[in-house]
Amino acid sequence: MEKTLSLINKIFIVEEHEYILTPDAIKRETNFYTSLKKELNRYGFQTVNYKENADAILQGEYGDWIVLDGPAFDPPKYNYKYGLINPVGQRIWKIEFDMQGRQSVEEIDNKAAHKIADKLYKDYRKSLKR
Repeated sequence: MEKTLSLINKIFIVEEHEYILTPDAIKRETNFYTSLKKELNRYGFQTVNYKENADAILQGEYGDWIVLDGPAFDPPKYNYKYGLINPVGQRIWKIEFDMQGRQSVEEIDNKAAHKIADKLYKDYRKSLKR
């Protein structure tokens, strides 16, 4: 799966969704994707505005854990699941993790963006050695 990861430099981030967002959700999404782009750039990846210009496409989802029967998580818990696909649609990298904390959602999302970019960079560096 990581064989073509070494060829990745330009990344397009999918920010589309098939549902209507509340104003708070729009603000959270804007903050998260801004942070994710900043972190990817900090690790040396170039984020691009068009899929056609990208070596790979980063897409995924994030959300809050919801407890249907019983008390809510304390502190709140969040899930992140992202993956890279190459231009022909093959998955070349993925990450899934949970974060939990008493910080603001924005701070948690910033840490998650850092974790995504950091893991991608580490896996990218490993793929260069192969």
